[in-house]
Amino acid sequence: MEDIEKTLIKNILLKNYIEVILNKENITKKDLEEVKEIVLNSEDILGEYNKVYIEEISLFPNLEEITIKNLGLKLEDMQLLRKVKKVSFRNCEVNGIEYLENVKELTINNTEIIDFENITKLTNIESLKLININLNQFDFIEDFKNLKELAIENVNGFEMEKIDKPLKIEKLSLMGIDKLDLNILSKYKNLNEISIYDNDIEKVRENLKELRDRKIKIMLNGIYEYKE
Repeated sequence: MEDIEKTLIKNILLKNYIEVILNKENITKKDLEEVKEIVLNSEDILGEYNKVYIEEISLFPNLEEITIKNLGLKLEDMQLLRKVKKVSFRNCEVNGIEYLENVKELTINNTEIIDFENITKLTNIESLKLININLNQFDFIEDFKNLKELAIENVNGFEMEKIDKPLKIEKLSLMGIDKLDLNILSKYKNLNEISIYDNDIEKVRENLKELRDRKIKIMLNGIYEYKE
């Protein structure tokens, strides 16, 4: 029997994580087939350095979800993520976003994506969350024919007119938008839920009549609004 501590996982945080989710210590390679989700982080909870071995991703044949924090990823690293369906980057630098060919849920948080235009190749995306990044071009949104959920939070360079398109999204989240024009949402025929944060809520409420008439679920700063 192969012992994970001796032969498989050199990443200390990852080893501890696996032991917790599987609720056992002497973990074998066979056990890793049960793992669906992992977290790779180069910092522990105290901010101390933790060495990450990207190649260890290949030890999890049935991996579906991965969260990656505080790392730089090269082309060869990204190829290890081809089969993963849910990916979250936080405080990362990513080269090779196009290799996420099977991803359905993607979160980009405070992360630099080299050759961002290649994101249009991710045709299976159903959920996209853009958080704390710089981005001026949003035409790529129209290429995501399966997109159902979109979150735009504190994105420098974003204006509502940049998503003034007939999108098929069902769920929309907006945070930190200077000029919030809700009129464009009339084009979102499939929209059934919207969340808005960090805005002049009273002013927002004045522009909710159409959304209420459409019986769209509305959340303002974490509190649901109900039609009177």
